[in-house]
Amino acid sequence: MEQLDTTFLALQVIWFCIIAILFVGYFLLDGFDLGVSSCHLFTADPKERKVFLKSIGPVWDGNEVWLLTAGGALFAAFPSAYATIFSGLYWPFLLILFGLIFRGVGIEFRNKMELSYPNYDTWINRFDMAFAVGGVFTMFMIGVAIGNIVTGMSLSAKGDSIGSLLSLFSAYPLLAGVTTVCVLTTYGALYLIHKVPLGNSPSAVVSLYDRSFMWAEKSWWLSFITVALVAVVAIIFYRRDHPLLPLVTIATTVVGLMLLTMYHIKKRDASMSFISWILTIVSIACFAVALLFPNFVPIAIGGSGEAITLFNASSSKRTLIVMLIITLLTFPVVLGYTYWIYKIFKGRVTAEN
Repeated sequence: MEQLDTTFLALQVIWFCIIAILFVGYFLLDGFDLGVSSCHLFTADPKERKVFLKSIGPVWDGNEVWLLTAGGALFAAFPSAYATIFSGLYWPFLLILFGLIFRGVGIEFRNKMELSYPNYDTWINRFDMAFAVGGVFTMFMIGVAIGNIVTGMSLSAKGDSIGSLLSLFSAYPLLAGVTTVCVLTTYGALYLIHKVPLGNSPSAVVSLYDRSFMWAEKSWWLSFITVALVAVVAIIFYRRDHPLLPLVTIATTVVGLMLLTMYHIKKRDASMSFISWILTIVSIACFAVALLFPNFVPIAIGGSGEAITLFNASSSKRTLIVMLIITLLTFPVVLGYTYWIYKIFKGRVTAEN
């Protein structure tokens, strides 16, 4: 009887958790500036839109590095899972890339525009729409990708996805896409509360600060409804062999944190509403991890093949050890640098400053 290597099993679980943390870090850091893209559609004032862009200007591109890091860690630690996910979800990931490109072009080219340029206002509007639509589309497709992972795939004997293109856009992934847009839009509005000016602008009766609270409150209702639907459907249809109690406990925690966020929004408590929503996003991520563990790619209902798990998809023990050592040495530096950047650029912004 082959002896069980508990150290290797522990390393596999640790790396599953590290990759989950990296993806959660991406959602926490890039989530709010993706949400700002949605808020861009709530105003037509060029100066207010400029404030939105300046609020994320120093950090948006650095935040996206977390997504690359998470993908790279998945490739190194669990190459089989990486291959199956990125080939099976090729179209959603390609569309995410297009959305990020359009969003980046909108930000960079808008900042390069000068008043003397012909049709200045027309081009500013075009770049604003590229930023807003690119951001909303990216959020939606990220949700679609997550929804497909939760529902699972049909796999061949080699671990290749054999599902059709239309199956990638079934009801649950689309619902997950809408949920992601709603949750991150709320996040973006709560972030803007900390960044926009407190006073009224000449073109608005209600201040941008107060309207950010209004946008957060309205998008909260959509988030609450869609998150509840996603969680209930997942527990009923995609729980598989996972115990019910932990999932219900985490889902209840999510609901409690969402209600706490609304309580602080009603009280106009900017800090606590933002912190509560961060905890909500972390709890939603914990629900997804609990729903999947130990799978990276579960098998779809009625599908074929063997699930891709952290146990059958990992790299060698030596690889995981070396990567863990490198991570323990470098990750504190990354966290320190991230903290330093946000500390430098904290405070409110205006269109002029």
